Amino acid sequence: MTAPAHPSGSGSLPALGGEAGPVLVIADHAAVAWRGLAWATDFAARGRLHRVRLVGPTPSDVESIVAEAVGLGATALLVAGGETARHAGQAVAARLGLPLAIETDAPPPSGR
Repeated sequence: MTAPAHPSGSGSLPALGGEAGPVLVIADHAAVAWRGLAWATDFAARGRLHRVRLVGPTPSDVESIVAEAVGLGATALLVAGGETARHAGQAVAARLGLPLAIETDAPPPSGR
């Protein structure tokens, strides 16, 4: 089963499955630097716990991200950043059957 991806082009969080429960954010350094404070503010306003998992620039260990998502009790995933973050998020969502939102307006890993 593949979880649907929901692009986000706005400055706010994309729709996340269930609107309740913890969210695991899978992101590269550029995305965290660019959006980290906004994620904290937006998740707090929604009353949702979140944790950020840094990935990249090399392929990530999907098994350890799956374990982190399970340990957190994640009910949704948010991915931001480059190809490595997107691939990791898609793999974790598919393994766990979690909804996946992709933040499409994050800067490229180079920060350009």
